[in-house]
Amino acid sequence: MRHLRTALGLAVAVCALGVTATSALAHEFAASKFNTTISEATPVKTYARSEPETMQQFLFGKYRIKCGKAYGKGIITAASSTNFSTKVQYGKCGFYPFATSEVHFGAVIRGGIQMNLHVNGAAELEGNESGEELEYGTKAELRETSAKFEIPGKKFCTVIVPTQQISAKAIKHPEEEFNFVTYANDPVLISEPTATQMKLFPDGFQHKLIISLDLRQIKYRFSEETQCGELEAKIEHNNGKATGNLVQEVVSGNLEFH
Repeated sequence: MRHLRTALGLAVAVCALGVTATSALAHEFAASKFNTTISEATPVKTYARSEPETMQQFLFGKYRIKCGKAYGKGIITAASSTNFSTKVQYGKCGFYPFATSEVHFGAVIRGGIQMNLHVNGAAELEGNESGEELEYGTKAELRETSAKFEIPGKKFCTVIVPTQQISAKAIKHPEEEFNFVTYANDPVLISEPTATQMKLFPDGFQHKLIISLDLRQIKYRFSEETQCGELEAKIEHNNGKATGNLVQEVVSGNLEFH
């Protein structure tokens, strides 16, 4: 049972690409777990899942993909930080070829998407475990692949998303605030607490985050081996979009946005 979901807005303190910016507001992610000092030596695990009955949506030009399930895992190595990473996997995905119809075909997101989320509302799509490097853009720049969308099953269409910062402006201006990612605290009532749960959550609530993704200006290109975008292969587009909500928590602990 959820209570008191409080939207706290965006923050302007951020660690972007290893450079920390300070702000008078000094917002942060705060993690805690009973009887644990969170550090690199003793990290805590995180878990994320999509909100029930909601869809994760992606748009690449005229190609639309929806996923009915998302879940992520990561670790946090500090009780207070300005960013954290989670690897999001997607399931029950479909390719919707018609804007006004729910007719769809199966789609797959290979390897999931590693996301590094910042308190100022910016995000990074990081390379996945394959480490594959492909050419992007008209200058044939080599960049590691962040994700591959195969629609359906690679035969019709493959969309390749490179590692990137969203927004690129956040690299040079980490002190600014952005609205690509927003955060809301979500205290969840422990309805029938046990003695162990009361040690973990002494106020009777497990404190979680609702992460709302509204990623825009995503760079992508179409694979040469598929039918979609065959005249645009190697041309990098920058109008991709990704939206959806994730419930993020510290396993057996608390995570808040202050």
